[in-house]
Amino acid sequence: MNKTFPFSCPVCARINEYPLTAMVEGAELKCPFCKCEIKLHGHMLAYVQKEIEKLTGPEQRPLSESD
Repeated sequence: MNKTFPFSCPVCARINEYPLTAMVEGAELKCPFCKCEIKLHGHMLAYVQKEIEKLTGPEQRPLSESD
């Protein structure tokens, strides 16, 4: 079973579940509700990685392209 990460849209604030393996630097995320498309990078990527570590522990954090 794939683990998922709840991610709220920065525009409409609705939560969508994304697979942990998809939450990497440069990931293209599309809100199924308002159709907003964002690229995961910078401070948003750092926040997502910190939240994933809280859920899974530091050893299972998805790698970014720079790792």
